[in-house]
Amino acid sequence: VDLAFAQLEPLLPRRDFWGPGRPRVYPAASGYSQLRSDYRTPLVVLGISTGLLLMVTCANLAFLFLARGTARRRDVAVHAAMGSGRWTLASQLLADGLLLAGIGGGIGLLVAGWGARSIVGYLPPDSGFAPATSVDARVLAFAGTVSLLSVVLFALLPALVTSRRNSNAILREPIGSGRSTARTPRLGWSILVVQVGFSLLLVVAAGLFLATLQNLRNLDTGFEQDNVVQFSIDSPDPGVDIGASLFSGLPDIPFAESATFYRADRLTGGLRTPTLIGLDASPGTGRSLSAQVFEVGPRFFTTMRIPMIAGRDFNERDLAREPDTRARFRGGDGLAPASGGPVGVLSEGLAVSLFPTRDPVGRTVFVDSEEIEVVGVASDIRYGALREPAPRILYRMWRPVYYATNFALLTDTEPAAATPFVQSRIDELDDSFLARDVQTVRAVVEATLERERFMAWLAAAFGVLALSLSAIGIYGSIVLSVAQRKDEIGIRMALGARTWQVTGMFVRQTAGLLVAGVLVGLVAAFATTRSVSTLLFEVSPMNPGTIGGAIGVLCLTALVAAVVPARKAARVQPMAVLRHK
Repeated sequence: VDLAFAQLEPLLPRRDFWGPGRPRVYPAASGYSQLRSDYRTPLVVLGISTGLLLMVTCANLAFLFLARGTARRRDVAVHAAMGSGRWTLASQLLADGLLLAGIGGGIGLLVAGWGARSIVGYLPPDSGFAPATSVDARVLAFAGTVSLLSVVLFALLPALVTSRRNSNAILREPIGSGRSTARTPRLGWSILVVQVGFSLLLVVAAGLFLATLQNLRNLDTGFEQDNVVQFSIDSPDPGVDIGASLFSGLPDIPFAESATFYRADRLTGGLRTPTLIGLDASPGTGRSLSAQVFEVGPRFFTTMRIPMIAGRDFNERDLAREPDTRARFRGGDGLAPASGGPVGVLSEGLAVSLFPTRDPVGRTVFVDSEEIEVVGVASDIRYGALREPAPRILYRMWRPVYYATNFALLTDTEPAAATPFVQSRIDELDDSFLARDVQTVRAVVEATLERERFMAWLAAAFGVLALSLSAIGIYGSIVLSVAQRKDEIGIRMALGARTWQVTGMFVRQTAGLLVAGVLVGLVAAFATTRSVSTLLFEVSPMNPGTIGGAIGVLCLTALVAAVVPARKAARVQPMAVLRHK
């Protein structure tokens, strides 16, 4: 296909519009789906994040299993001395893991259906993304298999390490000598380092997606969002149309500074892309290119506060010059009035493309063989796909019809306060009509970011869970270390060591763990975050601020988890410890 496209590209019209590129090929078995195209990559990323979170959990459990095996090493040594084989000893330790997996998997299944419905319910109803959320046999089998394999992989290894220790050396240690609890092996600290690294990776991902969402929210779209209230109307009788009558009375509403209307779904990106031909003064110098058509009403640019660069805004006289395309259904011919043809306003980018050296105002463009007079040039705006550059737009007049029109009011009133006034005005015309979807334009724009919000908040949830698990693991490691070194702590305190000195001993231990974990996490982030660069906006995959913030949050969480048990150990009375030696 690429080869065929390269051969055909020189023959394609409007080469200046098409530009360099390559075709995209999709599997024919499932057809083409824009919904699947939008959510495939985010769901793959979230699936990988789920796997990483599972790895963090399993690493935590592996360390706890290893610590438990270390604490039970005398019991294991006694069984080994009585003839138990290595696999027999390992299976006894593995049984605890299987019991834990059964309990945890059962609890997970109890909340799985509720959790899935909550996640999907977070998306707007009109997003079209509504997968099945029931726990069927396949989901049950998958969850059970993952739970079982997690235990086998992450509990069996610590069990094997514990079962192969020298039983004779352990049994020769005097009971109560203070040496009956061995230090945690290097494998345990290695597991914690990997856990911290994966946690950092998830926190970095959460930071990147949250930064993307914030950047899109702060993006200058070029039009007013907070002070413009949008609504549509609904009627049980489709044969009645009060669109024009309603619009004529909207400026009379007390809080309305200006009013306009535009074709429904245009702000969310539902625009058609026709071919425009701009005619310059010299014959044969017209330029042909593609642009979007935005159908609007009088005072659109005033109401939306879009700056006019040249020319003027639309007015009611312009609306009278627009052809009534629905007249033919009422027995008319649908032609424009004799007073003149339709008019349009060009966006700045379209005006520069069509007339790079001339003033566009007063000139003519053709759209699908229809001649349109240019009366103004407006600043570029962004809507729909906010990630994309500002599109080239031709604004033209639109005769309002209630079922396909959004009305807008420039006001400083909240939507809840605007609803009664709007409904009152509608009731004056026809009490069978109802105002619906009364909301600010910002809420309309926010609705186009459901994918970004979906990614940001789920990534944040994964990051918080990873931080919590890492804190639990580090807390457990310090508690275990305190238990293993309680005699040393008692002696240090008896010799005059201060509380902060004993606490610092364990904080330094945690700091070394954090340094190694952060290095692992940075390597993982460098290797993986570039793959999600297409989901980011105005933020680098290796953004220093995001990575620095993630490291700071992780270190703060880990140090708090380490200081709490360390300070508790430092407050122990040394004589109470030494009496039990």
